[in-house]
Formats: sequence, structure tokens, C-alpha cells
Amino acid sequence: MKKSIFTTPPLIFFLALALTFSSVMSVYAAGSHYSTKPVDGITQEQPFTKGLADSNSYRIPAMITIDEGEHKGRIVAAADVRWNTTYDGGGLDTMVSYSDDNGINWNYSLVNYMGDNGNTYNGSDSTTFIDPSLVYDGNKVWMLCDLLPYGIALNGKDNTHPTKETGFDDNGHLLLSNNNYSSYDYYLNFEDSKIYKKDDNTPMSNYTVDKKFNLTKVGDDSVNTNLFFKDSPFKLQRTGYLYLISSEDGGKTFSDPMLLPLKKDDERVCLVGPGRGLCTKNGTIVFPCYSHTSISPGVGVEEKTCFIYSTDGGSTWKRSNSATTTTKSSESALVELPNGNLRFFYRHQNDVFLRYIDAELSGDTYIWKQEVKTDIKINTATQMSAMIYSEPINGKPAFLLSCPTGKDGQGSTSPSGDSGKDRVNGKILLGLLNDDTNNTIVWLEPYNAVEINTCFMYSCLTELKKEGNNKKAGDIALLYEDKQNGWGANNNTYFTIKYTTYSIADIVKNNHIGSSALDEQLKKAEPLVAKEDTYTTSSHQRLKDAVTKAKKGKADNEERAELDKYAAEISTAINGLKERAKTDEAKTIFEKATKEIEKKDKYTTESLKILSDATTSLKTVIDDNSDVDEYSMKELISKVNDAISKLVFKNKSEDNKNSNNSSGYYYGYSSHYDYSNHYNPIAPVPSSENKTDKAADKKEENITEPSTSKKLKENDENSKLTDKTPTDTEISKNKKDNTAKKIFTLPSKNNLITLKSVSVLDKIATRKIELKQNKTNINVSITSEALSKLVARKSVSFIIKGKHFNVRLNAKNIQTLNKLTHKKFTIKVNKQKNGKFKIKISIDGKILSTKKIANLKIKVN
Repeated sequence: MKKSIFTTPPLIFFLALALTFSSVMSVYAAGSHYSTKPVDGITQEQPFTKGLADSNSYRIPAMITIDEGEHKGRIVAAADVRWNTTYDGGGLDTMVSYSDDNGINWNYSLVNYMGDNGNTYNGSDSTTFIDPSLVYDGNKVWMLCDLLPYGIALNGKDNTHPTKETGFDDNGHLLLSNNNYSSYDYYLNFEDSKIYKKDDNTPMSNYTVDKKFNLTKVGDDSVNTNLFFKDSPFKLQRTGYLYLISSEDGGKTFSDPMLLPLKKDDERVCLVGPGRGLCTKNGTIVFPCYSHTSISPGVGVEEKTCFIYSTDGGSTWKRSNSATTTTKSSESALVELPNGNLRFFYRHQNDVFLRYIDAELSGDTYIWKQEVKTDIKINTATQMSAMIYSEPINGKPAFLLSCPTGKDGQGSTSPSGDSGKDRVNGKILLGLLNDDTNNTIVWLEPYNAVEINTCFMYSCLTELKKEGNNKKAGDIALLYEDKQNGWGANNNTYFTIKYTTYSIADIVKNNHIGSSALDEQLKKAEPLVAKEDTYTTSSHQRLKDAVTKAKKGKADNEERAELDKYAAEISTAINGLKERAKTDEAKTIFEKATKEIEKKDKYTTESLKILSDATTSLKTVIDDNSDVDEYSMKELISKVNDAISKLVFKNKSEDNKNSNNSSGYYYGYSSHYDYSNHYNPIAPVPSSENKTDKAADKKEENITEPSTSKKLKENDENSKLTDKTPTDTEISKNKKDNTAKKIFTLPSKNNLITLKSVSVLDKIATRKIELKQNKTNINVSITSEALSKLVARKSVSFIIKGKHFNVRLNAKNIQTLNKLTHKKFTIKVNKQKNGKFKIKISIDGKILSTKKIANLKIKVN
């Protein structure tokens, strides 16, 4: 059963003027506690090197990339400055460092700094900033940290353990005590930064508080402190506070802070899930958090993941209820799923298996879904980092998750971070999100981020993005704790943090990256494949075949280059789709022609035969127009109309009326779609396309234009080279002569192979075809329809036999040419004086380059 994250209506806190941000840091109150703040500086290669700003120890990495705007591509990182301790309290601060060159140079500054520790461990006497988390919302960089008053630590004892108090009254005012915590009779009003007496709301006019909670007393220089300090005359409740700041200049400077009154009074603390939050597609800013409750320090501890979020650009904030996990769930790594749900991978220490839980937005609240236990072994006693990658992998949305996986990758529930212990063997896990209701995960092979079994603790991932020619764009940067040296507070105990980058190609290995051209073409093709009755059978089949092959290649995770080829084939097939012709006009012409044919006594036998043949062809496509496009249908209609107009009357006087047709003129016409079984060979009228091909061939060969008499002779020869359909007798002879060879021989005078030429293959069980030209040079053209027929018949070879050499097209050649051509493929082979052959190929009249011809691998023997 789904449980609502909110058990009561969420509170929305308006902190008014105190929550108004400025891109310029406030001027500190004059006081000695800021005099020890290290100055800003620059470092190379590493953002937080050991000894930087006189700090021996750095922990808790946070990192994001600014992906738009003026500072696009900038990496912003943050970490705890722990000075000379590995403890989680006793005077910690926050450093922010940013890089505009993928990590070569870094600009650093201490952004969260109280200064009451003297830049050294100060036990129970100093404030603590801890666990930074970063988000970029397209305008500002946001940083959320935990702020603990002096001496308070999560794992502290007795009076240093956080108290079960909210720190605020019902109006969101900060509660204050002037009697050493006996009672909280005062409050800080954020609107005017003044302290008021609670019982009568009287302002304490002799005290001033700035936007960073620095406190001074008018006329008394001895009071120069901070409300969070030990020596403050007004003390706030000794619990944890959520401390939020933002930057409008890409992490260079930060605003005044915002204290978020979102902790409940039955919790010891509500803490930040360090590393990175996110800004959702709808603009909601989200930070992962978790509650921590215990009866006493270390006893009866209960931790539950939750999150805080803002839907109005950070002006107001809400908090979710605790996640409905069956185990403890604390620090979590967060991603947004394609369906808008939020997924939290959380620390739990119950077993060694990675777990996650989703939160689904329902109206203006979120609903927790069922938690999921995976079979992935990790160290579950450590913080993780997760991020959605900017491009799909294998066509699916992908996310990366960094974490230690325990010794030999067998997982662990121990938080021990010393070298050789359990926080070791860091990996980057790669998960693909399925397009199903629950966005289930397909796990790919993980990537080893460090050497096997070496130290790897807290970490944070980000993707490198930068405008211009950035060779690392799309690669992955990782900031991780690579060493812990002991536990305690001295110069020999410390943590170190390392920044490194990885090629995304290495992480994904043999899987392909990106929303490739193939994905785009498949999107275009899917609706077209469904419209089978809209397009001609052959053109639609080419698309279906291309899509089928592409999907198989994608499923088999073939190389990106191969998938790009499939994309090109689909694109060609889409462009080659021909709409199926309508038959309305054809039926009208057919009826008209049929009436004329019935007038046998009126017209000569020869002219009626031409009309009858043309009408038969038209009737064939009327009965089955599945593979006839509009252009071809118009050609057939035109042929019938021409035959009607050129009918020859038997009467001599009538013959004279039909000028130039007195002898019974047979009108010549060649069609790609003539399905007639009875055909009289006639001289074709050369088309403009043929003329273009000849002109191009002459230009290529430098042939001199022949004389008129030579032209006439050539035309006479060409009239013999016609698209002749073999008669039944010839077919029968072919069958008998080639039974053993199973080879069909086309008539030797064909130089244009059309669909009609090879349609007789339907009557013959053969997959091999020969055309014997017996000429010195070979010059043959094949229409796209004929090629499609050969592919459909699964022809294994097409051999053109010349006098001195043969040209052979195998099954692969035929399939390739079928994809290339839309109208006509022409091949010419000349034997030169040196004995070598010169091949010239044109597709739709365009001559191919030598390189393209070589790629076709056509054999000449």
C-alpha cells in the first residue's frame, strides 16, 4: 500500500527579509573570530590538497557541473575543512573550489567559516559545518550544510549530543535563551534581525544581529560574538540546523544564509545527505536528507531517508516524511527518473545488497513506493553518489552510481575506512532504465574506479560539459576520499580527497552511447511501417527489412558505426517510399478502351493488338495495385490513351484521315509495370533519362559525337536491343536446357532489364540468371523494380556474359544495389588495349566515383 510522505499538511515557511539573498557576501561584524580566516587562492589539479589553507584534513566531497548560462561547463566542488582532525565535530568549516578547465586549475575560498576554533580541533568549544550538498537550478548554485552549535556533534556524548528540539517557535523564529538553556524566553525575528522578548514581543534594542548571526551589543565592545558561539549571551537550542546559501556567480561568492525550520521535535537531528541534490525537469530543487533519532548516544538509533524541496526557486521549502523502508536508511544518492519520480539509493547497513526506493509526485505531494532490494553487492555502510547521464546508452536512459564494494567486491556492512578495511574497491556502476511502470534496471558491467581493494570512501560524480572544442565533454569526473589515516585529533590523523576523470567510452565499454541517428530514424520509421497499405509493396518491404535488421543490430549491441549504417539504410528506405496508386482514373480509361476493342471490324488487327496489350497491362494493375506507384500508373494510362488515339481504321479513306498511320502504326512504349503475358517486341521511344545517361557517358569517355549516318546505324542496332519477354516456348526450352544448372538465360538482345524481363522467374524454380550479350563491351541497365524482384526471389547471381569477359553480380551486390537505386542502375565495362578492364557505373544517370565502384565489389572475369 502506498503511504503518503505527508501525514499532515506540509508547512511552508516564509522567512521574509532574512531569506532574501544577495550575490555579494555580507560584511562580517568586526571581531577576532574572523581574523583567522584563510584568504582565497588558486591550486592546480586538485581542489582540496592536503595542507591547502593550512588544513591537514579534508572530507565529504560534493560536486556539480554548471550546464548552462555564463559559467557553462564550470565544475563547482565543496568539502569539509577538518583542519587537524578526523572527527565529525569540534570545529569544522566548508571550502568551495571551482574550475573552468575541467580540473586543471581551481579557485578556492572558505565559504562557511565561523572562526571560533582557531583553525584547529576545539572539542566542545567550537561550532561545526559538516556534510555539504550542491545543486544547480539553471540560475543559482545552492549549497546545503548541517550547522551545529558549539560543542555539538552527531556522535557526541552527554551534553554534546543533539537535543530533541526544533530550534524554532511556531512562527519560524529562532529560539534563544539568556539563562544557560533553562528556558527560551527570547527569539530572533528574521525580518528585522532583532532579538525580541517572547512574552511581550519587546525588542532588545541594545543588541544587533547581522545576516550571518554575528551578535554585538551597543556600547559594549566585549560582546562581539555569534549566536552559535559558546560565549554568546543569547544561546540557541543545542540541536542541528539546516544551513542554506546560494551563489549567482557560479560559486565565486555566496549569499547570506537561510536557516530552514524543517526538523521535528522528536528527532535529534535532520541531516543533509552529502554530495549532490538535483533540480527536476519541472524546476523543483531537491536535497536528500535523513532523520536521526536515538534514546541516548549510540542506543536505539533510528535513521530514515527523507528530502527537502522547493517549487518556487528556493523562496520556501517543504520537507517530506520519512521513507517507508524496512531497514535503517540514511545518506542517499538521488536521481530523477524519466517518468518524473525520484529514486533514492540509500545507506542502510542491513545486508550487503544495494537498495533503493522511489517517491512519486501525486498532486502537490510525493508518495513513497515499494522499496527494492537489488542483487548488487556494495559496502552499504557508506555514502554513495548517483547521476543520470546526459545521453542514452544502448538506447535507454542511463545512470551512474559510485560506491565502495567491499573487499574483492563482495560487499560489506562495516563503516571502517582505514586502509585495508571495508571501504575499499570503488566502482562506478552503470544502470539502464527500462521503459516500464517501475523503471526497472538493467545492470551493465561495472567499472573499476580505483585499483582493486584500495581505499575508496565517500564520493561524488559529475559529468563534464563545456562549450567549444572540449575533448572531455561527456566524460565523468569523480571526487572521492582516497585515504584515511587513523582516527582522532592531531597532525597525524587525516582524510584526503582526490579528483580524477574517466573517459565515458571506457566506463560503458562496448555499449553504444547517445541518442544515435538510429534511434531517430526508428522513431520516424515506426508509424510508416504501420501504413502498409499506403505504399507500394516493394518500397514498403525495403523499409520493413531495414527496420528489422536495425532492431536486431541494436538488440545485439553492435558497434556504433554499424548502427549508423542501419540508420542510413532506414533513411534511404523512408525517402524511397512510393505511395500506392489509386485506380479510379485507370478504371475509367479501361472501360473506354474495352469499348474500342470490341469494335473489331472497325480497326486494323495490328492497332487493336497494341491497344489490347496496353489494356491488359492496365487491367493487371487495376486488379492488383499493391506494387504500383502513381507515376507508373499514369504511364500505363497514358499508354492506353495513346493506343486509342492511334487506332487505325480498316477503311482506306479513313486511313488517310489518320496521317502517317495509313500502314497501321504500332505505337512504341516501355513500362516498368507491364504484366502482360503476351507482348509484341516494339522499338522503344528513347526517354530524356536515357539521353541524360548517354550524354554523361560520352562526357566521361570523351567520345566524339558520331556522324548522322552513324547515328542512324546505331539507332537501327538499338532497335533490336529491346525488353523482350520470353515466350512460353522459350521458357520451356530454358527449363529443359538448364535443368541441371538451374540457370535462366534472358534473351541475348536485351540491354534494359525491367520487371517484365524477370517476371517470368515466377514460372521457373531458379535463383541464377544469365544474360549473353556476346559483345566486345558490356552495356546493360537494370531498373530498381527488376532488382527488387531479384532480391525478393533471393537470386544468388546475375551474370552478364560478353565476348571476352563476364560481369557477375552476387546476392550481396544485388541487395546493395537494390538499396541504392530508385530508377535505374547502368553498368558499362570496356576492355582496354593493355588488357585491363574499365568499369563505369551510373545510378539514375549519375556516374559513381571509382571509390564507390570499388566498394560495390562487382566481379569482372
